[in-house]
Amino acid sequence: MALRGTGRSRPPRIGRETVNLKPYLADLEALRESLRIDRWILLGHSAGANLAMNYAVAFPRRVLALVLADSRPVRPACVRAAADNVFLRLGPEQSAAARSRPSFETMLPGYFYDAGKAQAMVAEFRAESYHDDIGQLLAADEMAPGMDLRPALRRLSVPALVVAGRQDPLDPAMQYEIHLALRKSRLVLLDRCGHFAWLEQPAPFYAATRSFLAERR
Repeated sequence: MALRGTGRSRPPRIGRETVNLKPYLADLEALRESLRIDRWILLGHSAGANLAMNYAVAFPRRVLALVLADSRPVRPACVRAAADNVFLRLGPEQSAAARSRPSFETMLPGYFYDAGKAQAMVAEFRAESYHDDIGQLLAADEMAPGMDLRPALRRLSVPALVVAGRQDPLDPAMQYEIHLALRKSRLVLLDRCGHFAWLEQPAPFYAATRSFLAERR
């Protein structure tokens, strides 16, 4: 599913009133209704994982299970450390470019453990695929001052797979926090793996995901 604000699906007006959690969650629910699915399994990566968790909180009876890959922070206190970790992995030229023109594209190499795979993704990256202004607005709503998703996650009884790279700059400690908050969750951390688990460690990532999904049949 392509989210509003990605690719060519930019809203006519871009601001806090058009880019926030509420319309994104409504989009997911409208998709479920249009597909006539009573309960579904949501798989999300990074910001998509956070969106999946927020959807489960808003519509718990509609979620059969969650697969959360390399989730973003669920509380603001972790955000700055994540940005610092990304910069630590950038070379001098990359760091200079990211500081002069901060964007997902310029910071992308810092999200990887494997420099070669980072270069491959940077080479394939298309600026029109991701819009930083949209990402920043959605993140600002998710991480509003005082926001903490963990209490709401503790009220969920949905099974979940929390999978992430041990070298994810977004800090594996956050994955532990999500795992501990979700009462029926399984945590899988992948070695020698950054923020894009299915790219850096595809075999163990898909094995863990398939095993979890097979239990839901």
